[in-house]
Amino acid sequence: MYLFNYCFNPQISSDNYRHFIDYLRINLSSTMGGYSLEYQPNINDFTKVLEKDRLTSYWMGNGHAIKSNKIEEENKKIYISNYTVSYADDLVKIYTALDEITGQK
Repeated sequence: MYLFNYCFNPQISSDNYRHFIDYLRINLSSTMGGYSLEYQPNINDFTKVLEKDRLTSYWMGNGHAIKSNKIEEENKKIYISNYTVSYADDLVKIYTALDEITGQK
């Protein structure tokens, strides 16, 4: 699959970890939390384009390296419709969802 072989492949560029994270961030599910719209990671949304087996395998092979890059400490934001997704607020949730499907902690 093109995304895993080129866009997310850290052997091509170390920036590809960030591309992987950004892809997941723009595919967060919206839910209503009280009176505000919130975005939560949902593996089913991630696997609309990505094969679940490939996603699982990628995270098992690269999850530790991605986490060790401390990307969540960057002050980067993505604007989705009427919601702002930030690394600091949302990456830990994404990591947790990925860890759950792979059985990692």
